[in-house]
Amino acid sequence: MLQKVIATILAVSVSLTALAGVNKEGTDKLLIPWTDVDTRLEGYKNTSGKWIIKPTFKNVRPFDGELAPAEKDGLWGFINKKGKWVVQPTFDLLGNRFSEGLLRVRKTEKWGFMDVSGKLVIEPTFDFADDFSDGLAVARLSDGLSGYIDKTGNWVIKPQFKGSAFGFHDGLARVYQNDLGGYIDKSGNWFIEPQFSFVGDFSEGFASVRATDGKYGLLTKTGHWRLSPKYAEVGDFSEGLVAVYVEGGYGYFDSVGNVVIAPLQFDWVSKFENGVAKIKLNRKYGYINKSGEIIISPTYQEMFGSPKDGYIEAWGENGKFIITIPELKYLKIE
Repeated sequence: MLQKVIATILAVSVSLTALAGVNKEGTDKLLIPWTDVDTRLEGYKNTSGKWIIKPTFKNVRPFDGELAPAEKDGLWGFINKKGKWVVQPTFDLLGNRFSEGLLRVRKTEKWGFMDVSGKLVIEPTFDFADDFSDGLAVARLSDGLSGYIDKTGNWVIKPQFKGSAFGFHDGLARVYQNDLGGYIDKSGNWFIEPQFSFVGDFSEGFASVRATDGKYGLLTKTGHWRLSPKYAEVGDFSEGLVAVYVEGGYGYFDSVGNVVIAPLQFDWVSKFENGVAKIKLNRKYGYINKSGEIIISPTYQEMFGSPKDGYIEAWGENGKFIITIPELKYLKIE
């Protein structure tokens, strides 16, 4: 019923600033990527439905600080919050967002990095490069070997890994060797030997790993089990909680292994971001808070975006909406 009431209000007016509990000043500062239904070009609106940057671009992405990636004539550059080009569109492809002040960019099929001013600080010379994390980035050469570079583009860990290699988190990076995963330190030495069929990134001191028998557990940085490998699924540790599939449903455990949110009958859950977690029930999506309370009913066929951006996009039977997080302000797209 609540969704139908909201949908009715939205059909009358795209402005929802009269909704109780909404911080208008905070949410209206958001610039949300938006597609013009007539031209199919993209720009940005605020949460009152007003065009702030006119739809003149083929594609745009969410703002990351003061800049946002935008595509024109098949090439990507960066615009500011006035819609003006700060970095002209000259790149084939861009990373998702800045990380530690740098963004990976691809030009003539080679990857490099630019800073927030748009200056190329590492020339595009790598066959592949991942985001910077813990001061280093994975980079791969044409021979298929991966290593780690610093923010000047110099090798800190020389290219030597034939298997998949990933970024550093909490001082360790997950690397696969002979189809088994383990963790290396910043000297490139094995800190936890490759012995697992799957390894996740460390976060807040813990990592989700899968033993060779197919069972998941939660590993500490010392290589000891916080949650023994006996579960069908263990998610990424985030904001003090980790999702675990147990007793026919998903619950959340804290850092000492205590159940914080009792197993619920959800088909799937995500890690917590910005205090909320995405859920799936009967093929529909919604969100819960850290008390396990449903704050957005699982009535949507699809949900996109990250709560870290301050909003998510939801598609349901009553239409398509932008929902701000954490204010829960609804703006109908179409």
